[in-house]
Amino acid sequence: MPAASSVHEFGLFRLDSAERLLLRAGQPVSLTPKAFDLLVYLVDHAGRLVTKQALMSELWPNSFVEEANLTFTVSALRKALGDGPNGEALIQTVPTRGYRFVAPVTRQGNPTVSATPETTFGSIPALVRLIGVIALAVGVVAILAVFVRQSRKTTDSLATFTIPLPDSVVDAASFPEAQDPVAQISPDGKRVAFVVQSAGGVLPAPRIWLRSIEALPAQEMAGSEGASALFWAPDSQQLGFVTRSALKKLRVSDGTVQTLCDSCRPQGLGGAWSRNGLIVFPSQEGSLLGIRDGGGALEAVTTIDRSKREIAHVSPQFLPDGQRFLYVIQNVDPELTGLYVGQVGSTERRLLFKGQQPAIYAAPGYLLSPLAGNLVARPFDLTRLEFSGDPIPLFPLSLFAQDWRHRIPVSTSDTGRLTHAIVESPRLQFQWVGRSGEPQQLVGEPGPYRSFDLSPDDRWLAFTRLGASDASLWLYDLEHDRTPRLTYGATAYYTDPRWSGDSQRLVANRWYPEPAIVQISRDGSQSVIHSTPAAPSVLDDVSRDGRYLLYRHRGLQLLAKPLGQGSGGESVVRNAPSGVMDQSRFSPDGRWIAYNANETDRFEVYVMPFPAGETQLVSSGGGVQPVWRGDSRELYYLRLNGFLHAVELRADGMRLHSSDRQLFQTGITPSANIEQYAASADGQRFLILKPVDNRIRNSIGVVLNWPALLTASPSR
Repeated sequence: MPAASSVHEFGLFRLDSAERLLLRAGQPVSLTPKAFDLLVYLVDHAGRLVTKQALMSELWPNSFVEEANLTFTVSALRKALGDGPNGEALIQTVPTRGYRFVAPVTRQGNPTVSATPETTFGSIPALVRLIGVIALAVGVVAILAVFVRQSRKTTDSLATFTIPLPDSVVDAASFPEAQDPVAQISPDGKRVAFVVQSAGGVLPAPRIWLRSIEALPAQEMAGSEGASALFWAPDSQQLGFVTRSALKKLRVSDGTVQTLCDSCRPQGLGGAWSRNGLIVFPSQEGSLLGIRDGGGALEAVTTIDRSKREIAHVSPQFLPDGQRFLYVIQNVDPELTGLYVGQVGSTERRLLFKGQQPAIYAAPGYLLSPLAGNLVARPFDLTRLEFSGDPIPLFPLSLFAQDWRHRIPVSTSDTGRLTHAIVESPRLQFQWVGRSGEPQQLVGEPGPYRSFDLSPDDRWLAFTRLGASDASLWLYDLEHDRTPRLTYGATAYYTDPRWSGDSQRLVANRWYPEPAIVQISRDGSQSVIHSTPAAPSVLDDVSRDGRYLLYRHRGLQLLAKPLGQGSGGESVVRNAPSGVMDQSRFSPDGRWIAYNANETDRFEVYVMPFPAGETQLVSSGGGVQPVWRGDSRELYYLRLNGFLHAVELRADGMRLHSSDRQLFQTGITPSANIEQYAASADGQRFLILKPVDNRIRNSIGVVLNWPALLTASPSR
């Protein structure tokens, strides 16, 4: 039997914290794990004020979360408990401070179990306890089956569960950004399709997996290598997807994959399948193209209006009539960038709201889209194509889901079911390693680090630490072993910090409220130095003398921008002939640029003169992550097998002579787009970021009857 302190009764409820069971009048009540933990904590402190900070520390230990997460969890708990209309019957809100559990609570002792049939089966409390034990013994699968059988017409009930990604293919802490599951639920709500990375190699090949909502095993689909931008056919029997150059469809019944066009070069930023058999997708040229689901000729669905400075049309989603569709128009002018409604066969479009966030339509009449870190539902009139109410926040989104700006991070079915990505950040550890590979001291504590840079004077480490809903910048003082936080904000999201030559300032990507490259002083003050919100640039580096920014556009162009008053405009340093470029770095003397690219069948490291000149291959047998020594005479890179190599360089005019030497095995799986090591100024030791746990356990959240969230919303 449970311990006395683990069983509490209040009103019609019986809470058993040891068995993680809540009963109302003898019937199990469904709660999310966080809502259950919140209830236990409040009940344990019944009658006392519990501050918001105490609750956040209890529910999200060692994590940095926004207060909105707590507000949402309290609201969901109140909804499950059937709390009073003003939230006062069970849980009282103490404005600006916290919450108090105000219902009378009885703590139960160890009950006596009688052997007589009347006591064991005739009394309601004993029967309730027996039912609870049996329900727990059945486990998650049985509970899930009950949820699935619930009628979608029961609008006041809400159930959630998660689908873990197949553990055998989620193997690279080096690729957290690639593990955000691209998940789509079928229109009939019976299946979920998602993309995960297959284990092994640099940038492992993504594949499609299918899973029935009512069954545990997921099945990997052969022939789906390179898949992205999944979209279901309206009949739920076929699934469309794109690869780098082709548009394909998969038949669910037998797994057959058919290529609809093998050279249409889809952009991979969304796709949609109409009830009329038209598939629409963004092209590399920027417009939306269409093709019939049986194949055939491509047709233009939209046309880029260059006179209005349009850049691209992305993220198409059909409305129920199969003719009108939602899509995002990216424009040089932020005031013209937004979500629009278009119609097949017409050039007319209507602006719904400004910004780059896409949206999907969900019955019974809402547009779902990200907003300020949350998924919101906007009441929408399909006839008038207008919003009929204010946005209603539903729940906080995973950080990486927020980062995917050109696809909606959720999907819905016609039966009221919803899926969303849940991304668990891997725990990593910094460690110094000598030039011969000998391990040296650890730096800081293990944590969810993402991107970092070592200052030129080897005194400061700048890094991004992921919270539940933000990615703030931090500094680590290597001399005094302290870690001050550098940036704050309700939705802080920074990446790719790069030090100035004097080690006094940083340049970084800031993604909210609008994409920009910012300069940040060590006191946290910052200013925007480059902003292109319609087509965000991704920072790679800043020159040591502070005169130039180096950044990429879609991985296909490398650009440099002079800084300072009176400087000229940006200039293209290199256009990728094929594949993508990443991780470009100025040499400390400013004469060269090193970068990695997959211009052949694998990633290699190249060096070119700055501002222009002939590109030279310097890696041997594949390589990524070029890093310069402080005197510009040696370049390091990771070979694809995890060995660190050093390339001695000697300049002869505009040409370089190089000599490659293997140093040591790092023990990490190299990434082609996230830094995993840094070199000291003298090249005698290396700061390596290694995974503490080399598995990423991400999952797909499933909400049964999502419209119930509308009344469980914190705003309602």
